[in-house]
Parts: sequence; structure tokens; C-alpha cells
Amino acid sequence: MISRTNTDRLTVYLVERTPSVRRRQLRLLASLDGLRVAGAGHDAQAHQTELVDLQPDVVLIGLNATENTPLPRIRALAIALPASTLIVLANEGTPQMRRACLMAGVAHCFDKTLEIVELRNLLLAMASTARQHRQR
Repeated sequence: MISRTNTDRLTVYLVERTPSVRRRQLRLLASLDGLRVAGAGHDAQAHQTELVDLQPDVVLIGLNATENTPLPRIRALAIALPASTLIVLANEGTPQMRRACLMAGVAHCFDKTLEIVELRNLLLAMASTARQHRQR
């Protein structure tokens, strides 16, 4: 089990329902220096016990347009993991969806297709900051 306390890398847990998208996102995460994937799953609610045990630095949550009631589940995850940074990756990054996600407790919201570079840059910056803090 990889948690934030036993690594100098930023620990990331990925939640994505679509297997092909999850594989692609895991490849992206594996390519980033300073990150370690702590785990991955298809549903945050189904994997909540594992998430609470792992206490990852970051939880990436994939949302798609066909999902029912994702905001209450995001809110519950934010409550269960107050020290983790929640980041939503959505199929559509509309201003309304971003606002709703931020109000539900996420720190950042990206369009999973159009804003991958921005996500990558944020994760690299977070990894650098985490490494500096842990070396103290």
C-alpha cells in the first residue's frame, strides 16, 4: 500500500469508469516525474474504503455526461478525504459544471480532452511542491 507518508512522490488515485480512458490516463500519470499512482478504480463510492486507507495526495475523478448524481458522491469523497486534493476530469468543462464541482468540494476541474496539458502542469507543480515539503 502506497500512502502519502511513505513516499517522497505525490500519490495519486484515479477514478475513471471507462476502461480505455482509465488506461490512457494511467499512462499519462506514469510518465510524470515525481508522481506515484497509489491505485485506480472505476467508482469512488465502491473504492472509498481503499481511498480512506491510502489517503492519497490527489484523487482524480473522471465524470461523464451519462453519470447520475455525481455531485453528492464527490461531496461525500471530499468529506471522507479532507487532506486530499480532489480534481475532476469531465467530458465537458462548462462553466456551470465547473462551479458545481467546486461547490461540491473539488479543488480543480479540467476538461479531460481539451485541458490535459493544464492537468499535467498542475500535477507536476504539485509533485515538486510535495517533494520540497517532504525533504524538510
